[in-house]
Amino acid sequence: MLDNDLEKIPKLTPTLGVEYKNYKVLGLDATTWDMGGQSRYRMKYLTEFQKYFEGTSVLFYVIDFQAEDLYGDALDYLKKIITALKKFYSNGVFIPILFHKYDPHVYAKKEEVEQKSSALKERVEKVIGTIPHAYYMTSMYEPYSVFKAFSEGLLHQVTGGELIFQKIGTIATELGSPAAILLTMGGYIYGAWHSKDVQLMDLVKFSRTVLDFSHLISEKLKTAFNVLPLTEMLDIAAITFSNGSDLIAYCIMVPKAKDNTKLQEELSKKQEEMQKVLELIGKA
Repeated sequence: MLDNDLEKIPKLTPTLGVEYKNYKVLGLDATTWDMGGQSRYRMKYLTEFQKYFEGTSVLFYVIDFQAEDLYGDALDYLKKIITALKKFYSNGVFIPILFHKYDPHVYAKKEEVEQKSSALKERVEKVIGTIPHAYYMTSMYEPYSVFKAFSEGLLHQVTGGELIFQKIGTIATELGSPAAILLTMGGYIYGAWHSKDVQLMDLVKFSRTVLDFSHLISEKLKTAFNVLPLTEMLDIAAITFSNGSDLIAYCIMVPKAKDNTKLQEELSKKQEEMQKVLELIGKA
């Protein structure tokens, strides 16, 4: 999924053993170890812990949100990993906790999901303690959710990464936009922001459309300013620019308008501000 080949999603199968991949993303050289979660592999990871975890900066821990009967097993194993991390490594590891399989038929039951996720978070907190961590609701049917978790996990290792999040929200607010995403070609997300008043379904559609647009960028879309239809009342305004070897898009949700000339001018000016922040971080 992280290769941004969305056609592969229906054919995805569980990882067997460990799969290794190298990525150049968000200005970082990242190596991912995708570790199969079947029981026959889990004990091996613990008995040969240093082989599999040495040099780890970010550990993505995935819990099947729909498999409530397996929560206990998942939390027991997380506890064993944390015990081993504390034993072998003094340097902090950031742990994004992914409540996965948060699929469309699941999040439609909003009240039930909120109660279940809150209860599960309480259980995770007792296990994870003071280790830096964050929670994400993810689904293979919402690729944006996976890219967001992966990208923010990596950005946690970037000096000044918080500046990006602040700038994304500040610029969107100044332009009167209720939502914004900054991402690379291929869909890796520098950050996203939205106001508390934005409608959930508009936000979901915005995220999906922006991720699809990032795939077009990777196919050498040359136009710097684009307006994409979102709903009857809303559009997406996107400005693209280079940052080193990356092509970046800053996308905001805006009201439909007959003439976007002024918006293009304003967004172009703000793009220069965003580019300066990215350049500063790249030098850090």
